[in-house]
Parts: sequence; structure tokens; C-alpha cells
Amino acid sequence: GIKCCSNSNAQVKYVDEVGNWGVENGELCGIGYERCSWSILGYPCCSSLNPTVIYTDENGSWGCEDGQWCGI
Repeated sequence: GIKCCSNSNAQVKYVDEVGNWGVENGELCGIGYERCSWSILGYPCCSSLNPTVIYTDENGSWGCEDGQWCGI
């Protein structure tokens, strides 16, 4: 999937029905998407804008990136 821009104030290069898009390292990235709060549970947020849901529990949906669980 497409990752979120590391800089939430990145320059908008493209806008569509999904949202605003920038470019980092020559690749498209999403701008201004609210990040999840999984760090409270000790897990990172999935960096993809549209990650695959692998598991769902009382805390929400989970994905996997680089062999590690991440919150969706």
C-alpha cells in the first residue's frame, strides 16, 4: 500500500477523492491522515494507508509489516 508522508506538512502534489498526496523519495505518500494510537499498547501504527486486516480483537484491527504486528 501507499505509506503516509513522514512530514504531515508535506507539499500537496495531487488531490483526489481519497485525500491529499505528496511525494517523498520519489514515491507517492498520503498527507494529513490521522495516525492511530496503538503506541499506548506498545505497538506501532501500520504505515500503509490501506493495510490488510489480519486480526481483529477488542482493541481494534491489526495488520503486519516487516513481520511485526501493527495497529490499523
